Amino acid sequence: MVGQRRLGDVEVERSTAPLRRARSQVCTIRSRCGSLRACSTSASCSSSHTREDEYSYVLEGRVGALVGETVVVGNPGDVIFKPRDQWHTFWNAGEEPVRLLEIISPAGLERFFAELVDLGGVTQVDSQTMLDLCAWYELEIDFDSVPGLIERFELRLPGEAV
Repeated sequence: MVGQRRLGDVEVERSTAPLRRARSQVCTIRSRCGSLRACSTSASCSSSHTREDEYSYVLEGRVGALVGETVVVGNPGDVIFKPRDQWHTFWNAGEEPVRLLEIISPAGLERFFAELVDLGGVTQVDSQTMLDLCAWYELEIDFDSVPGLIERFELRLPGEAV
């Protein structure tokens, strides 16, 4: 493993062991979403990336995801596929905490998270630096998507009254 980084509730790892059937390495991201109905991580914003496919393996809890215009719900043992070039987001769809294993292939996007940590996280980085960082990793994040997602899926932000 080449290292481990934390971004709030998100832990990013990168395996150095080559995969037998793949030509590239895989990035794994472990995310813990709180017991409230919306994840407290930046994963609640809609995003799209051009180079990587993303797989969310549900370890615990119930996860809702919007992939394009398709809504899916995953339970422990389910995998939610989010292909490259497709807008997607996910959230805690239940009352219990959620644990996910995010698999991103090919590897490389984990460096985005590591750089974001080094810059102080999404709430500390200035807008232009964030735009530059996203452009470098061919990543789009729609920060303005959160209010619509909250309304559409009746979500609550962390700390809001139940």
